[in-house]
Amino acid sequence: MKNSRQEAESWEVEGKKLLLHHLDKVYWPGGESGADPGSKSWTKGDMCKYYREVASSLLPYLRNRPVTLRVFPEGIHGFNYYRRSMPDQAPDWIQWTPYEAETRERTLHLPLLQDLASLLWFADKAAIELHLWGASLPDLSRPDLAIFDLDVEKGVSPNRVGEAALCLRELLEEEGREGYVKTSGGDGMHVFVPLDGHQTFDEVRDWVKSLGGILEKRHPKLMALARGKTHKGDRVTVDYAQNSMGRNTAAPYTLRARPGAPVSTPLLWKEVEAGGLVPGDFNIATVPSRLQKMGDPWKGLGFNAKG
Repeated sequence: MKNSRQEAESWEVEGKKLLLHHLDKVYWPGGESGADPGSKSWTKGDMCKYYREVASSLLPYLRNRPVTLRVFPEGIHGFNYYRRSMPDQAPDWIQWTPYEAETRERTLHLPLLQDLASLLWFADKAAIELHLWGASLPDLSRPDLAIFDLDVEKGVSPNRVGEAALCLRELLEEEGREGYVKTSGGDGMHVFVPLDGHQTFDEVRDWVKSLGGILEKRHPKLMALARGKTHKGDRVTVDYAQNSMGRNTAAPYTLRARPGAPVSTPLLWKEVEAGGLVPGDFNIATVPSRLQKMGDPWKGLGFNAKG
């Protein structure tokens, strides 16, 4: 009898034939702490099927935007690494863009996941998590997103994070800006603010930091600006460091390498207002049906200001 993990399954994707390997390998063991005690195990095959199902909602957020991939060859508890440049064995139909990193002596070929075939090719290489840049082509030095990372220590009530997100929304409205909220896939939330791509990363980071400082002064028992160690007891930390050249943040609809296979999921503000959100409820099993039922809450909201 052949070991099924030595076999590959052929998928026809957008006119390309992909060989996906070891689809029965467990990436998320079931019944772990941090997930529903009765949760099932999820395999590499489940991951590939998830990305195929949500691709029409996910891919618009990656278009013309470099992606850093977090790779877990043995599943979420095994060795992992971040892939920032194209592997040598990548097929020539996967697009990329050159980037001269200040900390490296060579040019990086930043992956661009422009289509489902590219997404699934990297999924086959065990890329569980997708992290996007705050800038898109043609100018990666000018961000078209400001990113507010609302972070907490494990065990802090999700309602506190939601309350902090609503405080941030109020301040953004005073600034004449609109924010779009999503779960981080962990215990926090992310708020993305579309920009026109005219500012530098330094200018955007300073603006996000200044708003974090205002929130800390207005809501000292609820919120704190990140300084050194990002978490401040049960306060929600506003981390502004993601607004830097080459830094990246969990993409909308990316899976996360955490127990229960959670998903970083875009929300409606009325869902945050209602309270009672449980981050683990947004996961590999529930998000595809959520999209079928209600569509993408961020669709058509001008996410990519540079078009």
